[in-house]
Amino acid sequence: MASVWDIWSGTPKIEVHPPPPKSMHTANPSPLLALLLLSLAGCGWAQTSPISQRFETRTFGHDEIERTYHITHPSGFDRNRLWPLVLAFHGGGGAGRQFDRNTGGTLLRAADQLGFLAVFPEGVNRVWNDGRTAPGIPDRTGTDDVRFISLLIDHLIAQEAVDPKRVFATGISNGGFFSFRLGCDLPEKIAAIAPVAACMPLLLANRHPRRTVSVLVMNGTEDPMVPYEGGEVRLTRLGRSRGRILSTDDSIRFWTQQNSCESPPIRSSLPDLDPGDQTRVYLERFPGGRNSTEVLLYRIEGGGHTWPGGEGNLPSRWVGRICRDINASRIILKFFQNHPQSEE
Repeated sequence: MASVWDIWSGTPKIEVHPPPPKSMHTANPSPLLALLLLSLAGCGWAQTSPISQRFETRTFGHDEIERTYHITHPSGFDRNRLWPLVLAFHGGGGAGRQFDRNTGGTLLRAADQLGFLAVFPEGVNRVWNDGRTAPGIPDRTGTDDVRFISLLIDHLIAQEAVDPKRVFATGISNGGFFSFRLGCDLPEKIAAIAPVAACMPLLLANRHPRRTVSVLVMNGTEDPMVPYEGGEVRLTRLGRSRGRILSTDDSIRFWTQQNSCESPPIRSSLPDLDPGDQTRVYLERFPGGRNSTEVLLYRIEGGGHTWPGGEGNLPSRWVGRICRDINASRIILKFFQNHPQSEE
């Protein structure tokens, strides 16, 4: 999707900055607003994992502004071989380096153990242009995030020994919506996506991706912000609409149809490893798609606007429950391992 802004396609500028980035362009929000934004991002706070100390913060010129991303390399990284890449997108109001903390450090640990480069880009004004529009939500229409990610992928392939057939996207909330958009608008470069606490934005429902994309979705049935049954996204129960979305089932149906997954779904329940979390996990797998693609739904019964297996100290009345029965990060990266891009 072309931006209304001209694309700046000059040579990317890469710099290493020791401190984490500050919020882009915006003044510090009020304490209440900050808490609400953290809620939308699914944020929790945990100690930074040792792996995250290896983050390098870099800038990348795009649309005549400096875009920021953070990168970490797996143990034993060697530029003489090709490596898979996971792009991890923070939620609205969040930040790239916070995202790993929100997962309790599980995403970077899984990336290190399974041999992925992990890149955490920063959204302009802490949001992603994910395809939603509604009165009162931050204006995303002027930022061509799809083009930014396309250029960033090209750069990482050239400079970081990334395998072009093993580039993947995941994210939570706004970052999950954006992962759906990348699957629709950038399928020639994204082999598989794994949105968490997100459904397809209604305005993407008429998209026709040019290639097949494997999809894994993890959604809680009691998410107070992104309704499992679709409809209006709201920051608070009585807040104004932040865009309309398809239901979780319709989001899954969109991708099973796109991938021509004609085999009957395989349904199973996962072990209730932590009865105290008051959640249960049910898996629906739709195999047999074109080019060996498949679509998976992890339905978190009782789960909220949270990263399964992650951390959080915000009240459950704001974001809902965290599922402790699965490690979302490891499941997602194992799924990615099994779904490189096929020739079409």
